[in-house]
Amino acid sequence: MVNKIPEFVAGNYFMFIYGLALILSFVKYKYYYETRLKALPIIIGYVLLTEVLGYIISEYEEIQIVYEEGLHYYNHFIYNILDIVLFIYFFWIFQRSISADVYKNFIIYGVILFLIATLLNPFFQDFTLYPQLGSIGVGSILLITCSVLYLLQLVANQSKLSNYNLLLKWISIGIILLYPFYPAILYIGQVNEVIFFELNLRSVLGFLIVLMYSCISIGLIKLKKVI
Repeated sequence: MVNKIPEFVAGNYFMFIYGLALILSFVKYKYYYETRLKALPIIIGYVLLTEVLGYIISEYEEIQIVYEEGLHYYNHFIYNILDIVLFIYFFWIFQRSISADVYKNFIIYGVILFLIATLLNPFFQDFTLYPQLGSIGVGSILLITCSVLYLLQLVANQSKLSNYNLLLKWISIGIILLYPFYPAILYIGQVNEVIFFELNLRSVLGFLIVLMYSCISIGLIKLKKVI
């Protein structure tokens, strides 16, 4: 196991930005613990735990969640659950952070569509074996839209940002950097593994994850006592 540490670091470097964001979320917790983002440390910790567990499942036959022959390394099940949790969490945050009723209602309808896609997707793609591309696609489009609407709201208000708005601003930027590409990369990985590996898209996805969680870390660093 010790011999795999360099390989783990090289192939999963993006986990370190999760760790940094998690540490910062606790260090800066006093600045946002009374806001809707108070569960952020739990969310980041859950993401990091899922990544570690996903690595262990993919590398060690002794630990597996798929018991079909030759598929012991499949770990999509835990990532599918993670995606659903993240989408619902951020939908809830944005629905309560955007002021315009028309947009709040739009998000509600979008969430209903996302839930329908999430329920139907397993009929077309095994939930334990494959990424749920339909659900992820719908969720990503809605999440990007929510982020853009929220940033436009901040621009229109032109007032000094509270710690909550500052942090959610940087989270929104991170979402916009990652989620336009996330469904496409997963799609290519599922339908054409040759192209996926030739283009080194796993590394591209890792880089985009670093960008998103770097944005979250910047937002956390910028939090300060309101005078």
